Amino acid sequence: MAILKETINKKVLEPIHMVYITLLSSAFYGYRTSGKAPRAVGGNIRNMKKTLVLLLLIWAGISAVHATSKSSPLRTWNAVSVIGAYVNTISIGDVQWVEHLFTDDFDYHLDKTKQRYSKKQFVKFLKSMADHSYDCVTEFALLDETPVACMAKMTLQFETFTRTDYIYMLSTAEGWKISKILVSHAQKDKHA
Repeated sequence: MAILKETINKKVLEPIHMVYITLLSSAFYGYRTSGKAPRAVGGNIRNMKKTLVLLLLIWAGISAVHATSKSSPLRTWNAVSVIGAYVNTISIGDVQWVEHLFTDDFDYHLDKTKQRYSKKQFVKFLKSMADHSYDCVTEFALLDETPVACMAKMTLQFETFTRTDYIYMLSTAEGWKISKILVSHAQKDKHA
C-alpha cells in the first residue's frame, strides 16, 4: 500500500503540482509559459476564469485519487483470513484489523443474557482488550461458504466452560466482512 501511495505521489501528484504552480503564476502574474515576453500584471479576466476552473478540476481529481486509495485493506482477503483475524482479535488481543472486520449493521448477540451490541460498541470493547490474551484452547472451522455468504464456528475451551461463536459473514464491495456473531457458553461437566 505504501509503494502504491508513493507511486501515485511521484507519477501523478508531482506533475499535477507543477502544472498547478505554472497555471497559478500565469493567472496571477500574467506570465506565459511559452517563452514569450510577459504580459501586463493582471492578465485577461476570461483566461483567469478558465485557469481557476482548470485548477478546481485538478483539485477534484487529486481528491478523487486520495478517496479511492483509502479502501479496505481486507479487500483481497478470503473468508478464512477474515475469520482468522477475528480469532486473533478475540484470543490474543490483536486489534490491527478490528476497524475493517465488521459490516456497518453488525450485530453481536450473547445467547445467555440476550444482550446485543452494535459495531461501534463491540469495536470499542475489542480495542479496550488490546494485547490481552485468554488462557484457552481456540479452534475455528468454516461450516459453509457460498460466493456471497459464509458461516463459521469458533470455539474457546476454558477450564470450566466452553465459549462458542457462530460467525456469519457477507461478501461486500470491501471484501468479506462479519455481519453477525451469536455467542453461547456451556459449562463443563465437573465429573468428566
